[in-house]
Amino acid sequence: MVTVGTGRRVLFRYGRDGARLSELLFDGARASFSYDESSGLLRAASVTAADGAASCSVRFRHAGPLVDRQLVRFGDGGDAGGGGGGGGAGEEGHAGARFDYTYDSSFRVTGVQAVVDDTPLPIDLLRYDELSGRLEQFGKFGVIHYDMNQIVSTAAMALTKQLDAQGRVRETQMEVMRSLVFRMTLAYDAAGRVSRREVRLGPGAAGSGGSGGGGGNGTRHAYEYDADGQLQAVSVDGRSAWRYSYDLNGNLHLLNPGGSPRLTALRYDPRDRITRLGDTAYAVDADGFLARRGPELFEYDSRGLLAGARRPGAGGWSVRYRYDALGRRVARLAGAGDRTQFFYADLARPTRVTHTYNRSSRAVTSLYYDLQGHVFALEVSGGQEWYVASDHVGTPLALFDGKGALAKTLHYTAFGEPYLDSAPHVPLPLGFRGGLWDPLCRLVHLAGRDYDPLAGRWAGPDPGLWAGLARRPAPFNPYMFQRNNPVGSTASGDGGAGYMTDVNSWLQTFGFQLHNVIPGFPRPREESPAGPRYELQATLLAEDTIDGAMDCELSRQLRAFTTLDIASFPRRISANELADRFEPAAAPAPPRQRPPSPSSPCGSASERPYFAVPGPSVLGRNVQVAVGADGKISARVAAVFGGGASPAGIGERKVATLLHNAVLLVGTHRTHAVNGTVVHHLVKAGAPDADLAALGLAGGAGDGRQGMLGLSGGGGGRQGGGAGGAGGTGDEGQGSLGSNLEQQQQQQQRQPGMWTRQLVLEDMSTGGTDGLVVLRAQQWLMARVSAGAGGSPSGPARPAPSRRITEVELSGGRLSLRVRYGTSVAEERVRLAEEARQRGAEAAWALEQQRAREGLPGGAPWSDGERRQLAAGGRVPGYQLVPLLPLDQYPELADSPRSYRFVRQSGDATGR
Repeated sequence: MVTVGTGRRVLFRYGRDGARLSELLFDGARASFSYDESSGLLRAASVTAADGAASCSVRFRHAGPLVDRQLVRFGDGGDAGGGGGGGGAGEEGHAGARFDYTYDSSFRVTGVQAVVDDTPLPIDLLRYDELSGRLEQFGKFGVIHYDMNQIVSTAAMALTKQLDAQGRVRETQMEVMRSLVFRMTLAYDAAGRVSRREVRLGPGAAGSGGSGGGGGNGTRHAYEYDADGQLQAVSVDGRSAWRYSYDLNGNLHLLNPGGSPRLTALRYDPRDRITRLGDTAYAVDADGFLARRGPELFEYDSRGLLAGARRPGAGGWSVRYRYDALGRRVARLAGAGDRTQFFYADLARPTRVTHTYNRSSRAVTSLYYDLQGHVFALEVSGGQEWYVASDHVGTPLALFDGKGALAKTLHYTAFGEPYLDSAPHVPLPLGFRGGLWDPLCRLVHLAGRDYDPLAGRWAGPDPGLWAGLARRPAPFNPYMFQRNNPVGSTASGDGGAGYMTDVNSWLQTFGFQLHNVIPGFPRPREESPAGPRYELQATLLAEDTIDGAMDCELSRQLRAFTTLDIASFPRRISANELADRFEPAAAPAPPRQRPPSPSSPCGSASERPYFAVPGPSVLGRNVQVAVGADGKISARVAAVFGGGASPAGIGERKVATLLHNAVLLVGTHRTHAVNGTVVHHLVKAGAPDADLAALGLAGGAGDGRQGMLGLSGGGGGRQGGGAGGAGGTGDEGQGSLGSNLEQQQQQQQRQPGMWTRQLVLEDMSTGGTDGLVVLRAQQWLMARVSAGAGGSPSGPARPAPSRRITEVELSGGRLSLRVRYGTSVAEERVRLAEEARQRGAEAAWALEQQRAREGLPGGAPWSDGERRQLAAGGRVPGYQLVPLLPLDQYPELADSPRSYRFVRQSGDATGR
């Protein structure tokens, strides 16, 4: 995965079966994954930081298909298997943890024993209703269901939620020591959106609250929406508090706080990236991630996760974050001693924080969630109990101690910015919508992303946006939060309306939880503002390459039931129908297939074929390409419509001629950093003359009209070229085929035995179909450098052998195929590796120069003088670039600027 803007790169490597992720590499870090050989279940996931120290490892022990132990370790990354302790302090004083699980006969978790920093916590027991599967107990909290209402209670507290006929929360009450301390009532409009919310806290929470506000402790919010369902106005206790307006792209562009006549304007660039909020200047990097907000600086890694933030100068601060191999935030480090860790013990909800650990106080806090997934109770390892009053979307509004005394109240704007905290010294790790709130950088970590409540938008683009649009086309904005309805529910993904659209959602509303009755039944979606970035959730389950007939039929019947379809059973199939299904007429060979995955049961998902890019294919519609295990290509033109040749068949035969018998250098393709073009390299044995003649390029440098490609599906051709046409015929932005190579060769030292480029013989190109397909060829002589009389290349020249190199490029849209003649596969791999290193070094210096000019954190502790020198000239003498990972093992990372670190030269410093 490569970003076009700054060259962020994430390398995914899979195991021998090609189905399970084995390595994830980014920014010099390495995440590794291992699986049980017999069952295929995820056994361990560890991440190694760029400095070589293991930041975090998560290990799972299995009892058959079930996880019965989870171990979290920090530090040296040693084997954590089987140990009885919870893991002592590791790297940077981080604590380890152990979670043990027990199950019943229906494979449901019935107990969780947590040990954090060698501190055992009370066992949390779980009990279910045998008929409906409803949860009846978790930990010390019992659950009672009556009609459409729910009660979660202990001897000291009770949380009651009353639901309406559509399963929406209409009233929430919390009692502590038999005293009502929190009450919230909700009203909805005809579109299912929240229109009113009233909250009462403290001893007067039971008051009805008339127009005058009752006992004085109640707060009433009213919400208005525009025609697009976007939040337009908020009033508090009958007075206008905030008004919002949006542009046509869904960007919030005017704020009217407190009903004042002064408007706060927000400005954006043409790509919907924020540039200013009132008097605060924003800056985002070329990939769209937040880089600066006023004096505050932010740094994101190649996975799109916030690595750190700081505010330089007097009174400044600095905070860093650590993540595990699964992309979950596991630690926050802010200054000496201010360290917080996050643990995830819920196997069914692997992105839910269940425990936090404060290093300075050595206190472990357990978080308990209600049936809607909102935190309502905290229990500290020292025995203290706290109760959290949350609103309908999980935002904490108040904190009560174990006796019901109000310890903390919080007030937010509609988009989640806290503007009043009655007790900042009382820590609460959660914030808007239950995300991890950081009071220093003022960002909320939600579902693996960071949300900026000041601007009411995500701090980076949504990586899963395009997949959702493919399933459900809709207007989109990669930074828009919750379709500009921040007070709406997220369970159904309908912008807050909470519609019940399938049988499973209705069953869940009436208390039937089939996933707790039928093993393997799909779990309903829960409250989350975006899909969790948990890439390996499916790998916790077995992934068989073959699905049994019973499994397929059960899956089909369950899908039919939950979609109100007719659950028909298999019928007898006639011999003729069977032949029609499994003996189709001759057709082109299908693309390579990968084994079925749990997300697509009883079927195979097609793997992305070779040379696949968005847009028209440069191969034409009738060219069939097969790539062998050794990379050798077989290409031919398929017969079409009765065996006759289509009018464009001549051009397709040229393409097949070019690719046939060529060897694809697997693993050397790259994505152009400017225009996103994917470049594949091939080597073809033998002389190029026959192929050049077949391609129509044998007429010489001045014949740019020869070799016009006519691929099926194209329009009128465009001719162009000539001797210098390789740089600009129908493929703007790519430049001459050999321009980059010439620059790189000039930088290399002329060593004896080295082949260097000499005289360019011919430079030929053609136009293409509507300028979409361009064919170029270039030939030059390569001469081997020989030592002179004095043993040096600068001595008297000796006769040196030479050879002719020819390179033919077929490019169109976002794809470029480059075929070389006169060289070997081994030589080309060496050449491409060296070119990649040089591109990576150039890009690293260019990125560092850009950071210096914008005042952003750099890759080295530059002094003020070095930073000025870097910003002006793009180089700092005395520094060299050292690869963070061995590039001979990971050549795909060679041209990534984030794969290197700057090291001051001293003695014989060398890279790994």
